[in-house]
Amino acid sequence: MSQPPLESTLHSSAIQSARVRVALALIKRFLRHRSATVGVTILLILIILAVAAPAIAPFDPLKQNLRQGLAPPSAEHPLGTDEFGRDILSRILYGARISLRVGVMVVLLSGTIGVLLGMVAGYYEGRIDTIISRAVDILLAFPSLLLAIAVITILGPSLINALFAIAIAQVPRYARVTRGVTLSQKQRDYVDAARALGGSPPRIMFIHLLPNVIGPVVVLASLGVATAILTTASLSFLGLGAQPPEPEWGAMLSTGRSYMRQAWWITLFPGLAIMITVLAINLFGDGLRDVLDPKT
Repeated sequence: MSQPPLESTLHSSAIQSARVRVALALIKRFLRHRSATVGVTILLILIILAVAAPAIAPFDPLKQNLRQGLAPPSAEHPLGTDEFGRDILSRILYGARISLRVGVMVVLLSGTIGVLLGMVAGYYEGRIDTIISRAVDILLAFPSLLLAIAVITILGPSLINALFAIAIAQVPRYARVTRGVTLSQKQRDYVDAARALGGSPPRIMFIHLLPNVIGPVVVLASLGVATAILTTASLSFLGLGAQPPEPEWGAMLSTGRSYMRQAWWITLFPGLAIMITVLAINLFGDGLRDVLDPKT
């Protein structure tokens, strides 16, 4: 027997009100987490600088001026210039756009594929679970950087290929976490109720299970952005990622290592940019994990 319209409306309003209270409580807990607040603040500043790079960068990051090559930090060039006279500050600002974009795209791609594989493996179990789990185990047997290098060796060195290589290397993490959460959630009463009401497996997975699986995945994704940025910089440093003259931080480190004695600023400032960005994202991820942890 269906509920009266008024009772149903009141019930929906109560559910929405409870969700709002939970969301506000989580936000308050997050804001009380000092390290997470510091991480979010730094991350927001980096995002603003990256978005506004065309407006605030003092020079074109690709424009060469050989007369000012290897110029030390000065009023005209606050962070100095590289061997071709390109402004380091402008290249770092534009490099933030590349690094943050690659980090987010890697997480979206690897997270989507990993969550789909993990949910299918955890829900169906049996032979499907065995095939997916063994494939994930094989990928996990290789260090992520080594696996990315192997993929780039096949596809060829470029920033786009590095993005796909890093995404492939990160898929097993999301698949493993999602499968474990799906196996535990599948035994809950709400899943049995959905089956009893005639819900199809895709509907149960994406309507009922996914909201309860997404919490751990979000935490993993926040930390995965930092991993993707660091791996991208490592591949570019090895000459397998961004190619000159792209202003990518790892590529800037690679070109500046030959001038470390006479022009230390070429490697110092891109290295600091990588360190600060990765640290801010890790602080944010740690705070998010503490806030969403059911035990706390």
